Amino acid sequence: MDDSGLTDLLQSFGLTKKEADTYTTILQHGETTAKEVSQEAGVSKRHVYNTAERLETHGLVEMVDFVTPTLLRPTPPDRVKERYRSNIDHLHEQLADQYNGAKADLETVQVIKSGPSLKKRIQKFIDEADQIISIIVPPVLLAELTDALAAAVDRDVFVLLVTYGNLKEQLAVDAFDLDEIAHVTRTQQTEVPIQLAVDGSFGLLAPRSLLTNPSEQTKAVAFGQSYIEPVVYGNFLSNEWKFAEETNVRQPNSLPKTYSCFQYAVMEAAVHATNGESLFATVEARSTTDTTTQKQFSGQITDIRQQLVEPTKGAVIECALDIETADGVVSIGGKGAFKEEYEAILTRLEIDKR
Repeated sequence: MDDSGLTDLLQSFGLTKKEADTYTTILQHGETTAKEVSQEAGVSKRHVYNTAERLETHGLVEMVDFVTPTLLRPTPPDRVKERYRSNIDHLHEQLADQYNGAKADLETVQVIKSGPSLKKRIQKFIDEADQIISIIVPPVLLAELTDALAAAVDRDVFVLLVTYGNLKEQLAVDAFDLDEIAHVTRTQQTEVPIQLAVDGSFGLLAPRSLLTNPSEQTKAVAFGQSYIEPVVYGNFLSNEWKFAEETNVRQPNSLPKTYSCFQYAVMEAAVHATNGESLFATVEARSTTDTTTQKQFSGQITDIRQQLVEPTKGAVIECALDIETADGVVSIGGKGAFKEEYEAILTRLEIDKR
């Protein structure tokens, strides 16, 4: 198989073209450094390191960082095969579990075949959002969505935005304010597919070529299944969000404030805490082991674990608060929490003046 065939195959497994090209370069060298790869590919060493980190999460590359300079080593093919086989087996199990119960839901999957239809669908999903939006779009499309995103922010919908390309140039042309359209904005150096996830219920995936090269006859997929959206949102946090650079953080709301979106509450708690404020929380929550059990907890926030805003703490998709109650520390997560003791329903934050 030639290099182009290998690149196409790797892209079918979710790698971008640049990731696939970098991986094949490392594969051909057997063991190399970021400097050698950057010289051969004509990109910066920082770009190579960022790409290598993503390849490491895919199990394709090992970064040997206890030597100087850091070595980039391709994972042996047999181990790569075993990892992907395990992932496919796990995916098969998940699909089999969901298949029978999801037949009716499958009707809500829709294929989008044109750029104008894609824009209308994104606009519709944003307009219908009640709690949270995570979105990845190029700056040129972002400029067309500013009114819809600003309206969502005004409705108190929590918005996480990733864009890529020359954002400063687009801002100069269209003169929109990032504070008005998103609570946290990050930027990527490389192009990634358009993504949208809304309220844990529906979303959209689309190649950028649907907008830029309609002759390629590419398609987007919009879905309305509650079990697919968390996968898209999880991928958003663990890949595109994690490897993007924080560009803007909207000033947090004045407290006290009550939040129905737990991620929103945790993000603003983190910003207030970074500003040196001690926080008191009152949380309506249900047990993660017995969803019929609902309680109210009040106390000082003693720990915040989140990956939404710098400085981050905890695991990639972790979003949790520890509250010191009269009966001890209680750990609280968001919808679908499993590591924490309780899952938040409503969260009220206020400055702890004690």
